[in-house]
Amino acid sequence: MSRTVVVEVTEEDIAAGKQEDCEWCPIACALRRAAGTPRAFVDGAELAAGNWDGVHPYDSDRVRMPREAVDFVLDFDEGRDVRPFAFTVELP
Repeated sequence: MSRTVVVEVTEEDIAAGKQEDCEWCPIACALRRAAGTPRAFVDGAELAAGNWDGVHPYDSDRVRMPREAVDFVLDFDEGRDVRPFAFTVELP
């Protein structure tokens, strides 16, 4: 059963986020909060939220991000200016 989650990336998430860090980018920080999970993962065009063992989440837990979120990650990792935004995603 999937659930819809609204991920709101705030100024605080942006300030605390770490470039090129799959578990500590601003979207991962916001996703942990929105999903109420201890772990979140953002890689390329995919994300996951949950509680998995090891470094990477299971493939079955990954979902595609909307284009706006993918662009945000690319801009953040390249050091370009980013702003707070929100998006909706269906988590497994």
